[in-house]
Amino acid sequence: MIQGAEKTDGHSILWKLLIEDNHLCLLVSKLGSSDDFNDCLFLTICFTAYHGLMRLREIVTPDNPKKLNFHKLSLHHMVEFIHNNSIHAFKFNLPTHKVD
Repeated sequence: MIQGAEKTDGHSILWKLLIEDNHLCLLVSKLGSSDDFNDCLFLTICFTAYHGLMRLREIVTPDNPKKLNFHKLSLHHMVEFIHNNSIHAFKFNLPTHKVD
């Protein structure tokens, strides 16, 4: 066995399930017709994180003020909406490198 593959107490490491396309389809089927702002925001966060290969901490603001770093926030003026013929998309820049 590779060293570090198990915790020191002998229990195997548990991995969280990966999010897949069918999970996003389920979210849209449940929340897609909702007019509630929080439902729309949740869907936007999920799709942006999934298709942008982003971690949750890259697209939300932490509740704990000690963990808040203003240098890593993507502000609303950084978002650009793109409307070209049949393409409707948006883009934004992360203020710091992904590994920070």
